[in-house]
Amino acid sequence: MKRTQVIVIVLTLAAVAACSPADVPELYPVELGDRHGFIDAAGALVVPATYDEARPMFEDRAPVRLGDRWGFIDAEGKLVINPQYEDVSKYCEGRAAFAREDRHGFLDADGREVIAAQFDQIGGCFADGLAPVRQGERWGYIDRTGTYVIQPAYDEALQFSEGLGAVRQGERWGFIDTSGKFAVNPQFEGVMWFQEGLAAVRQGERWGFVDEGGDLVIAAQFTQARSFRSGLAPAAMDDRWGYIDRSGKFEIAPTYQATGTFCEGLGAVQVDGKWGAVNTEGDLVIPTTLAYPPCPRGGLAYTLIDRDAGETGYVDTAGAVVFREH
Repeated sequence: MKRTQVIVIVLTLAAVAACSPADVPELYPVELGDRHGFIDAAGALVVPATYDEARPMFEDRAPVRLGDRWGFIDAEGKLVINPQYEDVSKYCEGRAAFAREDRHGFLDADGREVIAAQFDQIGGCFADGLAPVRQGERWGYIDRTGTYVIQPAYDEALQFSEGLGAVRQGERWGFIDTSGKFAVNPQFEGVMWFQEGLAAVRQGERWGFVDEGGDLVIAAQFTQARSFRSGLAPAAMDDRWGYIDRSGKFEIAPTYQATGTFCEGLGAVQVDGKWGAVNTEGDLVIPTTLAYPPCPRGGLAYTLIDRDAGETGYVDTAGAVVFREH
């Protein structure tokens, strides 16, 4: 793939997952030759390819790079925050992280540095009004003004989701609420974020799910598992993936090489090394012809259309190519 759409400021997997499904972008980044621009949902190039790099839009702001500095454009394609930062993250709850001289702070939507660059690391976006940050060896959570609401006391901390944040003490993970009180005591070797009231947790070599009270409502029986969306969660038994419902029963049988968390009612599935997508009934709606798992936002999914040709671009929710990068 010529371009990987990622957030480079240190964000965990949990941070990526907490994007609001309702946050539909107006523009989508594309690469043309060695330059980057943006298309609209119809596949029309509306922002010429003049940038050295571009990333996906969230909250009507998209990061763009000129030379070695990052800024942001708005939903109309206008450069609203001049490129001046070593790196930036996406916007969440009106804040985007920025990096300057190995320190990190936060911008508001107008580009004001509302939280000074003072943190060694940022562990995700703002969610539930809080963001995980590290100073020295310990992690805590700040509010939108940069004030510590939960003091740095953890070995690791992930972004909040549904009112709970995953934190690690020693070798064990648990979940705290927005006041810093443990809702689920540290006891797990691994965790995912809460989605739809449940979180995947690892006990030993197996994954199950807990509810917000910490009760293990789906026994630790899966070799791997991911978060719920659209009432289903990807889960694997040995080396085959399917989708389980909230009772832990496979609603879509584990017959796939891999599966992805549902996006806009579609779950990516892999067969013989090729990716497509199923709906919540298990019907294949995007044929398994793609080389990268599709995850639609606003009806478009960025993917590797043809691995052999190195062809990337966007497909719609039926798998039809909307835009080919070249």
